Amino acid sequence: MRIAVDVGFGYTKAVNEAGKKVSFPSVVAPRAGGGIEIVGGNQDDYIVTLYSQGQRFAEYLVGDAALVSNGTRAWDDKFAENRNLKTLIAVALALLGDGSPVSLSIGLPMVFYRHQKDEVKNELAELDMDVKIEGHQVRPMVAVKDVIIYPQGAGVYYATVLTPNGGINDLDLINQSVGVIDIGHRTTDVMAMARGKKGLAPREEMIGGFDYGMNMAVKQIKAMADTVTSANIPVHWVEQALNWNNGVLEYKGKAYNLKTYESQVYSQLAEQIAAGVKQKWGQETDRLSVILIAGGGGKALYPYLKAMLLTAELVKEPSYANAQGFLAAQSLSMRKTAQRS
Repeated sequence: MRIAVDVGFGYTKAVNEAGKKVSFPSVVAPRAGGGIEIVGGNQDDYIVTLYSQGQRFAEYLVGDAALVSNGTRAWDDKFAENRNLKTLIAVALALLGDGSPVSLSIGLPMVFYRHQKDEVKNELAELDMDVKIEGHQVRPMVAVKDVIIYPQGAGVYYATVLTPNGGINDLDLINQSVGVIDIGHRTTDVMAMARGKKGLAPREEMIGGFDYGMNMAVKQIKAMADTVTSANIPVHWVEQALNWNNGVLEYKGKAYNLKTYESQVYSQLAEQIAAGVKQKWGQETDRLSVILIAGGGGKALYPYLKAMLLTAELVKEPSYANAQGFLAAQSLSMRKTAQRS
C-alpha cells in the first residue's frame, strides 16, 4: 500500500492511496499507567503500544491525548534524531495501512531537506514493528518496504498540478510560473517553479525556508495572556484554549477570550512572511502567475496574505496538500520506473 505522511511541527497529516486521511497533533507523551480516560474521545486521541518481534517496548499517548498530558514535540535540529519521528509515522501508518508493507513518501522542511534526507530515509527504511492503538486496530504490522522523501512545499505544487495517481490535473497551471508558501507550526517553506531558458523548472534561488510559523503567533498570544492574567501561562494552555475551547482561557475563576488577539497577531505574522518572501524572490514575485498558499497556518493567514500578495490563492485542503502531493509524485515516480524496466 502507498501512504504519504507529512510530519509537521504542529500536526502529522497522512493520506493513503484509497484517499483515507488522518491528522493529529505531533505531540507524544509517555503513558504513565493504565486506566487513563482520553479527553474528547475523538480520532485525535491515541493510546499507543509498540511491539518489536512480539515484545512490547514502549507505550505512549499521541495527539490531543499527549497535549492534555503536557507531552512534547521535542524536535531536534537533526531531524532523523527526533525521538518522536518514528512514533508519529508508525501511528499514521497503522491508522491508514492494511498490514501489508508500505511504500512510504514523506517530506522534510526545506531547512533540513538537503543535508538530512538520506539519513532520514535510512532511518525510516528500517521501520518494522507492531502497533496497538486502543479503540482502533489490534496490533497491525507496520513495515516500510521503500521510502521517497520530498521537500515540504513541493508537495503543495504536486497536489495542485497532479492527480493522486500521478496524472495531469491542471494543464494550464503546469505550464505557468508558480510560487508556493507553505506555513506550518514552526517553519514556513517557500519555492517556485518558474520559466527559464530550458522551460519550467525549480528556481534554486527562490527555494528556502524561514524558521518561524504559527508557533510565533501562539507565543505572541501567550504574551498577551500573561499581561491580562498577570501570570506566566503555559504555552500549551494557550494552544488548548485556541484549539478546543473557542479561544477561551479559564484561569482562577475568570474566562479570557484569546480570540480577540488573533486578528492583530495574524496580521503581523502575515506581514513578516510576505516581507520574507518578497526579499527572497525579489522582482520575480511579479512574474508568478499564482502563489499557492498552504499549510494549517496558510489557511489562518490567507485573508491577510491576499492583501499583500495579489496573486495568492488558497489551495484545496491546505493542511493535507503536502501529503496529497507526495502521494501523487510518488505514483508518477513509480510509473516512470515501471516504464523504464
